[in-house]
This record gives sequence, structure tokens and C-alpha cells, in this order.
Amino acid sequence: MSSVAQHYGMSDAEVIHSITANLNARIIQIFTYGLYTMVFISTMHQIGARSGARKWPSQRIALTIIICVIWALATVYMGMSWNGLVSTFVTYGQSQNSVLGYVMDYGDEWSTKRLVLNVFAQTIVALNAILAELINIWRCWELYNRNYLIAGLPLLCVLCGLCEYCIC
Repeated sequence: MSSVAQHYGMSDAEVIHSITANLNARIIQIFTYGLYTMVFISTMHQIGARSGARKWPSQRIALTIIICVIWALATVYMGMSWNGLVSTFVTYGQSQNSVLGYVMDYGDEWSTKRLVLNVFAQTIVALNAILAELINIWRCWELYNRNYLIAGLPLLCVLCGLCEYCIC
């Protein structure tokens, strides 16, 4: 049993399971990002095909910009995740002990860099979720004839979630 596994009280089978689960999660994440990119490209094509030579209303321009920002944030997050995958299995992949140490944040050499990257990644995820929720609230507001009471509950939920995210 390796020193990292001993520190966490893991058997060799649990070590292999932990490393495999990390790799499988990253592979699924890359696959779903590819699907998301295809949906994004299709959406941009539909927005462009519908408009033709007409002038775009300001709402469509704003929605298009927000959709592009959300996709760009997802792309940055995916790049960070890919960097983590490469770090896990290429840079620190000399042994099961080193891979497990990187996956479990064990040791000082990984802690500071991983902490900064994790905070940045979580900020990207939160910003992406907030933008998506604000689009849904705006759509709800438009659907119900700009009724503030209808859009108020989802907005309150987003604000409460944001407060909870910032506190924890």
C-alpha cells in the first residue's frame, strides 16, 4: 500500500477505483462538452439563419452575446479540466502513489496551485450558472407579459443560491 493510500486508509483496490473514477469522470466531461459545443454551433446557426438581412433587435443581440459568453466560460473550464487531466496522468503519473496524491490533494507541492485553480474553476461554474439562470428569468418575465411578480420568485431563488454559494 502506498503512503498516500495509507494516509487515507485505502486499500489497493480502492486506490485503483479512485484513480479510475477520476479518469472516467473526465472522459464523460469531455464527451458532454463536445455535445454542448454541437448544440452551441447549431444554436448560432439557427440565430444567424433566422435573421437573414433584417436588423437584429437588441434583445437578440444581448441573448446571442450571453450565449457566447456562457460557451466561452464552459470552454475555459474545459481547458482547466483538461490541464488537470494531463497533470494527473502525465506530469504526476509516475506511480499510483503520485497519481493518487495529486487526485486527493495530498502534499504541499500540489496544494497551492490546485487551490487557486479550484477557486477559479468554481468561480467560472458559478458565473456560468448565474448567467443561465438570468436568461431563464428573463424568458419567464417575457413569457408572462413582463410581470414582476412571476419573475420575482426565480430571481429570489437565484439570489439565495448566490448568497449560499458565497457564504459556503
